[in-house]
Amino acid sequence: MRTYKWISLVLIFVVIFLHANVQAQVRVQIFSADKSSLVTEGATIIQKTFVDSVNSQALTEGARKGLLKAVQEDSILRTKIFLIHNLSRVGSDIFALRGSYRECVRILGGDTESHLLYAMMRGMAESLGDRHSRFFSPFEAREFFAQLREHVISGGIGIFMSEHASKFIVVDEVVEDTPASRGGLLAKDLIIAVDGVSTEGIGVEKVSERIRGVADTSVRLTVVRKGAVPFDLTFVRKPIRVGSVASSVRNNVGYIKLRFFGEDTSEKIDACFVKFDAAQVKGYVLDMRNNGGGYVNVAVHTVSKFIPGGRIVSSFSGRTYPTEVMLTDGSQARELPVVVLVNKNSASASEIVAGALQDNGYKVVGVKSYGKGSMQQMYPLSDGSMLKVTRAHWFTSNRHPVDGVGITPNIVVEQDENSDEDIQLQRALQEAGQ
Repeated sequence: MRTYKWISLVLIFVVIFLHANVQAQVRVQIFSADKSSLVTEGATIIQKTFVDSVNSQALTEGARKGLLKAVQEDSILRTKIFLIHNLSRVGSDIFALRGSYRECVRILGGDTESHLLYAMMRGMAESLGDRHSRFFSPFEAREFFAQLREHVISGGIGIFMSEHASKFIVVDEVVEDTPASRGGLLAKDLIIAVDGVSTEGIGVEKVSERIRGVADTSVRLTVVRKGAVPFDLTFVRKPIRVGSVASSVRNNVGYIKLRFFGEDTSEKIDACFVKFDAAQVKGYVLDMRNNGGGYVNVAVHTVSKFIPGGRIVSSFSGRTYPTEVMLTDGSQARELPVVVLVNKNSASASEIVAGALQDNGYKVVGVKSYGKGSMQQMYPLSDGSMLKVTRAHWFTSNRHPVDGVGITPNIVVEQDENSDEDIQLQRALQEAGQ
């Protein structure tokens, strides 16, 4: 009898153990299936790497705001008053936030989970208050790296733009043999709307996002040309491939247009020098107007083509980033004078180059640059998305700060945005040819 009782107790224990184990497995499966762990992954990266100290509660609050915005914009979720009420009360409670997120997924279904998750990630990145730290979806991450490799855009029209004094967007350059060039868009045209939505005051980045899209789909731009009546142009998006460097010989001066600092930039500049040497030019103009940056190491290689080896290009330092000084290698330094062209849209890596050349006695022409004296690092996430996080601030070779300050030219030349005459380039060519 006692034997049977013992066996019964053992069996009961085994059943309880198996039941508890099944429950644990179910809990693990639920957690594993819940993609919200990506938020924890991103928060950990930000806390460990961001240039300034980060409050975890502020990150949670940012994620909450991102999810609340997505709920308010969704035609189904915004009718669920209890969801908006709960999200308004979550505060910095990560468990309550995850509960609200799961409820959203339950209502909409799993296919929309990534949309909600990425809204939380964007909100978290925005909570840093840093305009250069941001979140990229898997598609946006692929586009970002494709552009840095050779400025490849899966669906675009082929233009470079900047913000006009009117707060609308102005076309700086139309790339040859692209939908824009074939469709009649011209440099200096103002883009005042995209698909009927105004571009006033929203910035170049958001306008670019609206113009880009899936290849073979159409986009309608409302354009103003030289103050005339607005008119519409419709383009079919196509894959766009733009090189980082363009060059020509002008007035016996080697002219290099640096659009961005990509993987191919250094070798393309070398190819320019072969052409310039054959033409026996007197000097060089390095035009980095509207150059938003790129790879820092490529900027250092660019400086090394003009300055002897061992010179300081810039120095970097941050909360978790060890102080680093970057030097020229001097392997290809040229002896002819170089004049640098910058404007208000020259930023980041282009300011590294301009600052280093200016500190070493070369002239900078144009107007004060953007003032982006910070360095970002890319962190791929487990689902293919990515965080771009500011790691450090940088200074010129003479320890001049750039962040929020910019590079002030030796020769200030204001360019009339409505004029077809490029007086900044004319002055730069004049200085380089002396």
